[in-house]
Amino acid sequence: SAPGQDFYRRLSGESSAFGQLMNLANGKMPTPKKAHTFANAARRRNRTNIARRQPDAAHPIICPRCRNANLKNACYCESCGLKLR
Repeated sequence: SAPGQDFYRRLSGESSAFGQLMNLANGKMPTPKKAHTFANAARRRNRTNIARRQPDAAHPIICPRCRNANLKNACYCESCGLKLR
């Protein structure tokens, strides 16, 4: 083999980051690991066993997604993170 190929092989064996960088440079995209999807996140948020705060004078804003009562000046739901305004 050519000296350049031998050098490349040695560097790839020593450093996984170098191998990944060379793969990207050659147009080979890495296979993604199992990613969290919006659907999975929504399922976790919408579990029925989550304790939700009931509305009162200090928490009058009801989240349309999870039905949690939030503070009257809240911009985001404290339970699921939905933007309220």
